[in-house]
Amino acid sequence: MGGSGRGGDENRRGHVWRVRDGRRLLMTPSLIAQLPGVGAAPRGTDPGGSWRHAPHDPLQLTHGEVHVWRVDLNRSVPALPALLATLAPHELAKGVRHRFERDRNRYVLAHGALRSIVARYVDASPRDLRFRYGLRGKPELASGALHFNMSSSHDLAVVAIGRPGPIGVDIERLRDGVDLEVIRCFAPRAGHVLRALPKTARHTAFFQAWARMEAYEKARGEGLEAGLEALERFLDQYDVLQSPHRATGAERGWWFHDFSPRKGYVGALAVARAECAIRYWQWRAEDVGSAKHRESNSVECGSGIQM
Repeated sequence: MGGSGRGGDENRRGHVWRVRDGRRLLMTPSLIAQLPGVGAAPRGTDPGGSWRHAPHDPLQLTHGEVHVWRVDLNRSVPALPALLATLAPHELAKGVRHRFERDRNRYVLAHGALRSIVARYVDASPRDLRFRYGLRGKPELASGALHFNMSSSHDLAVVAIGRPGPIGVDIERLRDGVDLEVIRCFAPRAGHVLRALPKTARHTAFFQAWARMEAYEKARGEGLEAGLEALERFLDQYDVLQSPHRATGAERGWWFHDFSPRKGYVGALAVARAECAIRYWQWRAEDVGSAKHRESNSVECGSGIQM
């Protein structure tokens, strides 16, 4: 883009521009507020009652379907001993690195719940699951039977599972501390967009864009390499949808979905395929009492990982 002295989406006066259907639009504050996911509830936000309790039977994924699981870590503490017994030695070693017991226990609960959830789709014991890891540490089943990803923030974790292709999920807790000056240094256009919004909308827009960016990078399994300079393109979900990532010489389209895992949080899902149907499940500590968990739980544990 460019021309007439304008580079990219921003002219010399610092105005933000967008190109839509071959037309160049000056993004005024009122137009910025209308961008998908900016200054409003996230696109695709699920109704509050859509998180359902899953049946105890093994679960099936239909073609083009993604299941998203919510795990309340604070309410899952009763399952801690059983979940601890399912973790692999290298997972236990990572958990021990956390300084505080609360964080060590949250690690066990999140990763144990992940194993518990994945096991339901392959009809196996959580302890018997074998993961392999990419260059950036993204886990996947050694069998490649399905794709999954997990994200945790504070006392909440979310697991996304699907078969269509690489998948990434991220959740962020809304909080103060978005430093616009820092953002403007690394991502000038994003800084201009955010500065034009009211403070409350600014925080939601920032964290929703960040969640999309994290989910995208996690789906690719390459880690968060883009940094703040790429944040602007994730503020407008439309642009991301039209920007395929080139992998091994072939174009791959990405589908994004915003959702609300809980009040005070935002979430985003990235899938390497066309639009998916989504089902939301609520993981419960009592779900650990299944037969396959009891078979695995032969180790007596205390209140979590001890230093």
